[in-house]
Amino acid sequence: MGGAAALVGAAAGLVAFGGATDAWAADWKAQPFVSVSGILSDNVDQLPRGEENGDFVIEVRPGISLRGTGGRVDLGLDYEAQGTFYTDNSDLSSFTNRLNFFSTTELVEERLFVDVGANYFQTANSPGVNASLDSLLADGTYSNVGSARISPRWRERFGSFAESDLTLLYALTRFENSTASDSDISSASWNIKSGDGATRLQWSLDLDREVTSYSGNTPSDSSNSAEANTSYAISDDWAVLARWGYTQDNISDLNNIIENGAYWSGGLRWSPSRKVSAAAWYGRKDQEYTLDLKPTERTTFHLGFSDRAVGEDSGPRWNMDFSHRTAYSSWGASYIDEVTNVQQLTANTNGLISFLDPATGQTMFFDPVTGRLLNRQETFTLRDGSFERKRFQLNSSYEKGRSLVYGSIYQEQRDFLSGDAAQEKSLGFNLSWSWRFAPRTRSVVSTEWERTSSSDGATDGDLLVGTIGVTHQLAADVDGLLEYKHSRSDVDSDLGYDENRLTMTINMRF
Repeated sequence: MGGAAALVGAAAGLVAFGGATDAWAADWKAQPFVSVSGILSDNVDQLPRGEENGDFVIEVRPGISLRGTGGRVDLGLDYEAQGTFYTDNSDLSSFTNRLNFFSTTELVEERLFVDVGANYFQTANSPGVNASLDSLLADGTYSNVGSARISPRWRERFGSFAESDLTLLYALTRFENSTASDSDISSASWNIKSGDGATRLQWSLDLDREVTSYSGNTPSDSSNSAEANTSYAISDDWAVLARWGYTQDNISDLNNIIENGAYWSGGLRWSPSRKVSAAAWYGRKDQEYTLDLKPTERTTFHLGFSDRAVGEDSGPRWNMDFSHRTAYSSWGASYIDEVTNVQQLTANTNGLISFLDPATGQTMFFDPVTGRLLNRQETFTLRDGSFERKRFQLNSSYEKGRSLVYGSIYQEQRDFLSGDAAQEKSLGFNLSWSWRFAPRTRSVVSTEWERTSSSDGATDGDLLVGTIGVTHQLAADVDGLLEYKHSRSDVDSDLGYDENRLTMTINMRF
């Protein structure tokens, strides 16, 4: 994982350089912490029923949350180390790290920007609810997954006629204790479009190239594309659209099903107000339909359908994005249908559970109730190969008076497009409610459910987890948590288990 550390170090250097000048001054907020827990479990390594093995575990979790905004810097860092020490089953003891990092630095005012990001988390070695991860990561049951990326962007304006963006990207992914190959991704993209002076006629041109190399004997993949778009307003509400593009993809496991070449389409866009916009394209090997709504400043909705006959991501695709805020709640929903692989997905997404801040609607990663960084609960095989990924997710948060509620629902399906044409599915939800019933005391009730399935049926089953606890603020920067958790796994094989766990935690902030 040395490459990831190098990229994060580069970002820290850029931020430090920027902080040396008044123009780069940012508002910095740092919250270091340490957490110590004693955990008593009657089935610590989640063995099948009748083979339970109890243990007492000591867990230590130091970490920090850092935010810097303002000037020419926007940075976020969430880091947590975790050491688990099993008193009887010492071979299960482990040490892990979890990280979410991003930064955007403006090196040259309004022209040169550098984006840097890194993630580090754990995921199950194979699909199946018996391997779902929780706060106790027994050695040998999980894989460490890391990604890092650095992306400089040059923005240039040509008066009011045009503006362009040149973006370079280098990203890497690393997998420990899994069959997935490590990858290095490099790409370049250039976009030039009409400037502020354009009135009726608007245009854009996009050129993209990406190369992904893999460890071992896995062949490299490449993707090249060019696309030109024009829009001519024939009235205040209507515009005529035209698009031409060319795609040349070389994906090692999809070459026998990919069609490369040119496509074109024409269409109309209807925008009767700033609250409503709809567009449609139809032509040779290309069609697309979109609807965008913004009925209020706190509500946005996008729905799209496309069907392109060329390139890696050919075929019918739906996508949706929704967000809404009220005085006391935040809601978010999304649906995506894409062709990708484990390496691309790891480089572009976060492996940690996120929460919506009900006050701001912004995403945060530390659990607001327990203070933990949590690995995503859904589990899929870490393996090479392209697959079609369909994912729906709904997140919500609510805070009013003494109550704080978080919830999410997700469903994801992966259909591998080569080899054994395997299919994997994950469906689940989580819901937590925290109620302040005394000035410094809160109750915590939560439940999680996940169903996983695969085409071979080897690990089909359900996992249900119920938790009840109480937190109490012992001092201004110290609080305690007493928690009981019951987990039940039911799978089609003989791997189902039950576990009862009692946890006492002290959290200290500095």
